[in-house]
Formats: sequence, C-alpha cells, structure tokens
Amino acid sequence: MKMKSKKNMYMYIIMNILTAAVLCLSACGAKTEQAADGGSRIDMDTRPGSHLANRLEDFTFTTYDGETLSLYETLQEKDMVLINIWATWCGPCRMEFPYMEEAYEDYKDRVEIFALSCETDDTDEVLEDFAGELELTFPIGRDSAGLSYTFRVNAIPTSIVIDRFGTICFIEAGSQTSADSFRRLFDAFTGDDYTESVFLSEIPPEAAEEETKGGIRVYTLSFKDQDGDPVKDVAVNVCDDTSCTPMTSNSRGIVRFILPGYAYHIQITGVPDGYEYSGDAEVYLDAGGGITNFSLTRE
Repeated sequence: MKMKSKKNMYMYIIMNILTAAVLCLSACGAKTEQAADGGSRIDMDTRPGSHLANRLEDFTFTTYDGETLSLYETLQEKDMVLINIWATWCGPCRMEFPYMEEAYEDYKDRVEIFALSCETDDTDEVLEDFAGELELTFPIGRDSAGLSYTFRVNAIPTSIVIDRFGTICFIEAGSQTSADSFRRLFDAFTGDDYTESVFLSEIPPEAAEEETKGGIRVYTLSFKDQDGDPVKDVAVNVCDDTSCTPMTSNSRGIVRFILPGYAYHIQITGVPDGYEYSGDAEVYLDAGGGITNFSLTRE
C-alpha cells in the first residue's frame, strides 16, 4: 500500500470531524439483532464491504398505510431500488429526506425508494405522522426483513442500492446534503445503456470535481479460465492509496465499478475451489478505466 498523501490525510481528518454531523452512530444498537415486527432475517456474509456484487434475496415489507411491496416485483418495473435504513429520532435522517424526495420526484418512473425504519418504536402511526410532516411520497415502512441486521448497520442513515439485476452495487452510511447527490447516484444505475452491474464506492462527484479528479471512469475486471469460460467468486480488493474495498466476480466472471480516474491496484485475495491463479497478486489498473483481463487455470 502506498503512503497516504498530505491531501488525503487532511481530508481524512476533516471527514472524521464532519461524521457526527451526517451520521447517527450506533444506529439501532442491539435492536438490529431482532428484525422489526419479528420478521425473518436474510443471512449474508457480514464482513465489511463483502456485500458488494452479491445478489440480495427477495424480501417484502408493508408500508405504514398497508401496501405490501416486494424487492423483485418492484425491479420488474424500476431500474433500481434505493434502500434507506433510518429512524425517526435520527436528525441526519430527517435532514436528508427532503433532498431524497426532491430527487425522487424527478426519477420515480425508474427509481423506487424503500425507506425502512430499524427503530422498533416507530409504529405505523409514528411513520405516518413523520411522512406527513415532511410530505414524503416514497414507500416508508419498518425493517421487517431485518436488513439492518443483514448489513450490520451501525450508523444511520445507511443507503443501499440494488440494481435492476438484483445486485448490491452501493452501500454508504451518512446523509446527503443536496438533491443533486441523489440525482447523480440515480443516474449511475438508470438508463437503457445499463447492461452490466457497476459498483460505486462513493456517489459520483459534481462536474467541477470530476475535472480535478480526472473524471469518472468505468473499470471492468474479467476473470476467465484457460478455455475462456467465466470464473465466478474470485475475491479481490480494489485499493486506492487510503483503503481497499472487497469485491467478488459475478456469474459472468466480472467485477465492474465506477470511480474517479486513478491507477487503482487490485489484490487477488481468493479463488474458488478447483481454480488456480498464478499471475501477479497485485495489479495496477490504467487510470483511464477499461477492461483488465485475468486468467485462471481450472484444475
């Protein structure tokens, strides 16, 4: 790993100072261990970052006004679902909802929002009053599927994007401070040209920031065996100079993510049983994005 630059160190310090302003820490605490309404949990690997590129099992929840919604039925009509884990007592959650609503009004033909409270004291009556006060129109209910447990949510609000293929593509704790932030997030997963799952480690920045960061690029890692067949479940770390994000190749042998242009380095951390990888354990990507091919040997 490279040493952190002074700029990144300053940004790290600033971000820690700002964290308290955009997060409710310790989220729902021990309450995440019990799904609201006694609903069933969806068990998944709970290592940080390990959810990205996984397919989320279908789940249902009931809104405060009695409508029952299913993830996969919704994805038959919408390009993506934004799951927002929150609670009525959380100030940052309240702060970002008007921005979320504003962006939702522009994208609701292609985007659905599931705003799921992880607070057991948030009854339907409490949620109805809250939604009415803020004039929110997207679906709001309780986390009856136990997603706060599934994703080990320890700070709220937490936003999770599920794309049209049912793939977990984005997870971030913290509130957004503008409707444009949500619009840029929605833009990344909507449109007729979205044919492969992409993964975000952050919401794409504004255009002015793109110029200073070298622009937003699409990076694709392709894993195939000696016969050219895709290899699923190759574990990698996508690293910059400050951190690494674990990802896993999908059924097409693909890991894809969108980030500002940078020479990210990839660490191959694990291959599925029956395969061997003999290449470099750490590979630097071209800052311009594009496809990087990896060859594995099937034993």
